[in-house]
Amino acid sequence: MHENRRTRRLPSPATVLASIAVFAVLAGSATAATSLINGKDIKKGTITGKQVKNKSLSIKELSKAAVKKLRGATGPRGEAGARGATGARGERGETGARGPAGIVAPLFGSDDSENVGDEESKVVVTVPVATTGTYVINAKTNIFALQATIDVECNIEAGGDSVDFVQWTAGEASSRQPVALQAVAPAAAGQTIELRCFFEEGNGSVFGSKVTAIPVS
Repeated sequence: MHENRRTRRLPSPATVLASIAVFAVLAGSATAATSLINGKDIKKGTITGKQVKNKSLSIKELSKAAVKKLRGATGPRGEAGARGATGARGERGETGARGPAGIVAPLFGSDDSENVGDEESKVVVTVPVATTGTYVINAKTNIFALQATIDVECNIEAGGDSVDFVQWTAGEASSRQPVALQAVAPAAAGQTIELRCFFEEGNGSVFGSKVTAIPVS
C-alpha cells in the first residue's frame, strides 16, 4: 500500500511581497501615531498668521485682549426715548420755621393848616401806630408868626416821648419859616406818633404839615 501524504504548497513570490508591504505600512502608521506634534513641540512665536487658515479660529480660541481689540468704534448716539410716566407724588415735608415778620407799609399823616394861640401847645398831626417796632420818622411844616419876636418850638413825639425838636424866633411880624424834623424811635401798637407845635409871646399858625413813619424792625 502506498502511504498517503498531504502535499504542502508554498506561497507564491507575489504573495510574499504583498505581505511584506502590508507589514511595512502598518509599522509606519504606528510610528507616526506615537510621534504626533503637540503644543509643547512648537516654539513660541514661530507660528504666524500666515500659517493659520483663514476663518479657522473662533472667539473662544482668542485671548481677552485680542477680543477687546476686535471691537469697532462707538456708534452715533441714538435718539432720545419717549418721556416716562410721571412718578407718584412724594410725601409732604415738614413745615419749616416761621420767618421774620414782614415790613409793613409806611405810616402817614398830614394837615393843611392849624391856628395856634399864645402859650398854646397844639398837636398838628397824629399818626396811629398799628404794629410795635422801630420807626424812621420824618416831619415837616411851615410856621407863620403874626407878631415879631415870637418863639416857636415844634416836636416829634413817639409814644408820648419827644424824640426830636426844632426852635425858631420870628424876626418880624407876619414872617414865615419852613422846618423839618427827623428821628428814629420805637413805638408800640396802640400808641401815636405826633407833630406838636408851641407858640410863646404871640400867636400864628402852621400849615402844610406832614408826618411819615417808616418801620425798620
